[in-house]
Amino acid sequence: MIGYWVQNGETFKDKPIKDSLSKIFKNDGSCTMLSYTFFSQLRSKANNLDTLVNYIESTLEKWEGREPCSICGNPNGNKLKGWMYPFVIAKEKFPNLHPNGKVDSLHICRECAKKSVMAYGRVRFNGQRSGYLSMVVFFSTTAEKLMEFYTMEQESVVPDYYSNWGDKSDIIYHPYELLAYLLYKIASKQRSHKVVDISLGAMVFGLTTGSKKIYDTADIVDNLNPIVNAIAEFSNNYNFELLFRRLKEDSNDVDPGVSLKRNIFFKTIIKERKVGWHTLEDILFYNVSKDRNIPFIKPFLLTLMSELRLNEKEIFEQVSSIGYSIGKSLLDLKGKDKSKRDIYELRRKRRLEEFLDSINLIQIEVERSIDDRPFKENPEMFNKLKVFFLIGMSNAIFSKGDN
Repeated sequence: MIGYWVQNGETFKDKPIKDSLSKIFKNDGSCTMLSYTFFSQLRSKANNLDTLVNYIESTLEKWEGREPCSICGNPNGNKLKGWMYPFVIAKEKFPNLHPNGKVDSLHICRECAKKSVMAYGRVRFNGQRSGYLSMVVFFSTTAEKLMEFYTMEQESVVPDYYSNWGDKSDIIYHPYELLAYLLYKIASKQRSHKVVDISLGAMVFGLTTGSKKIYDTADIVDNLNPIVNAIAEFSNNYNFELLFRRLKEDSNDVDPGVSLKRNIFFKTIIKERKVGWHTLEDILFYNVSKDRNIPFIKPFLLTLMSELRLNEKEIFEQVSSIGYSIGKSLLDLKGKDKSKRDIYELRRKRRLEEFLDSINLIQIEVERSIDDRPFKENPEMFNKLKVFFLIGMSNAIFSKGDN
């Protein structure tokens, strides 16, 4: 992890430390939530950007030790300080930091210490009044490739107290929903830049700030390129921001719970490389309760499954289309409110036989038949197939031409 962190510092090359740290301080030089969280241990030395830069430069000027640098092996390493690297630096903080616990702490030379401090300027963060902080730090195969990515990204960084990642279409609380939206911003530039040609990964963090920083998320995710490609292809024809908003609950309250399932949905996609169908079912029925579907969810999932080469793609397309045809017939016959009751009734079915019995009754009611072979030939997939079907059905009943 520290290697990827220092790689980000290397992308600033010979620029002054202030150029980097200005990206995590407000324009007037006062602290943001991130800079306060990681530099407040320096007390008065970190009150504002200029004071902190002066302290860091003075410290590095006198930085000299006798231990091998944990990063580059330089023999002049000194004990790494907590404000230089925002994660685990000593054995007492995390006993398994090194194999067999043989090393008590990390050591770092002057040059690597400067790179580590400079890396803060590449952090994209989002904080909340509750004290929760989400952070994303990208990495690539080399510092040169990472610099090429940042040059092409050209995302303006305008920090306020709670964030530094620019325009936002929705309130974001959690780390993976932040990463997903950042990937969308990257994907939106793919028409003019070949971002996809640069191998891209990310470190993803979520923590509760305060006297003790408690991390609930600390992940390294490799090969984000298929996700970027899928979002880029999808966004050529559909509105990702509208889809993104509908994946969380409506609320005017500052409540992290309203987007927890959206975070889990994107975490499953990005980290585990699969679709969390149970989570998506919960999100779907929140929207159904509001008399609406999840706009563009089917083309998004199809594009995603194609890029990730998931073998569920074909059967998802088939079964969701069957659900759409039944939903459309119900809507024409009974209207939206009565059709909505049928969706809830089908969701309650826990066994394949019960589900197919209900489908048969609906077929008789709407005077049309469907091909139920995908269900009978794949009984072990019933829970997924039910979600596939209900996605199509909800699209038919609540769609306004967006699926």
